[in-house]
Amino acid sequence: MQTGVHNRQTIQTVLRRVSSIGLLAFLFLMGFSFHANASHVVGSDVTYKCTSTPGVFEVTLVLYRNCDGGATLCANTCGAACTQTMNVNGADPACASSSFGSFSLSLVDVRDVNVNPDCPNAKNTCTNMNCKTPGTYTPGIERYEFKGFANIGPTSGIPSNCCNVRFSWTLCCRNGQIGTGAANQNFYVDAVINRCLSVAPCNSSPTLENDPFAVMCGGENYVFNNGAIDPDLDSMSYAFTPALQGFNGPVSYLPPFSAVTPMPWSGAATAEFPGGIRCDPLTGDISFTPGNTSGQNFYGVMAIEVKQWKTIGGVPTVIGVTRRDI
Repeated sequence: MQTGVHNRQTIQTVLRRVSSIGLLAFLFLMGFSFHANASHVVGSDVTYKCTSTPGVFEVTLVLYRNCDGGATLCANTCGAACTQTMNVNGADPACASSSFGSFSLSLVDVRDVNVNPDCPNAKNTCTNMNCKTPGTYTPGIERYEFKGFANIGPTSGIPSNCCNVRFSWTLCCRNGQIGTGAANQNFYVDAVINRCLSVAPCNSSPTLENDPFAVMCGGENYVFNNGAIDPDLDSMSYAFTPALQGFNGPVSYLPPFSAVTPMPWSGAATAEFPGGIRCDPLTGDISFTPGNTSGQNFYGVMAIEVKQWKTIGGVPTVIGVTRRDI
């Protein structure tokens, strides 16, 4: 999660929704940030759901853009066509170096994300691809939603012994002002599906209903819930995990920050709330009290991994893992 604390110690929290297929890799990267460089997006979510064709999934890629200088994802023309591409690779040891091509996703929606419920009528700086007149309120965040279809079933040509398959998307670069490490490193998100366990019966990913942006203030207790809903009623577990700059390549963290202590916190890191900083393994709630940044802007990176569980033959089994990254 990229995080930023404003000069009144205001933190905008950005969480990315990412769901995976089959073997879900839920990395939720939360972001708190008021400003963005032109080279980066501030978050992403990936989800998938079953279709009537075995082995074919509808995949949704959501990208969050900071309107105050964020990367241009699509032409600034209202209603213009726009696409993104996700790569498909093996995720098992026997096929980890194998590429199975790519698939295209088309833009289906772009809208604002209301990051400040205290100012619901404030007109932000977003134009939604020049479909609306911008205002002056910052931060302004746009949510771009892309959809496409991925065939990883029996007609895909993927070897039968390659059960876990990875979908991935990447862009250069993260915010150059990040203070916890990862400044200017790549932004990478992926989702992994176990195609052997998710075809019969077909397994859809959880969805994260709560937009990953909010406004918080330094020194005030903060709790965020992702609003995860699993259509198959599978169990889920949550944990902090390293943000990634590429496949299996975590970003670098500067001490005292790390994947499990990704933002300034109050008291001992393992203290009970409101001290410390944690991700509840059962609910996914992120809770901490932002530390005092002496009135300075602050930016960091936070990520969450969500695992999807199903009892198979009496044994709890991970059938999906996904990430949320912002």
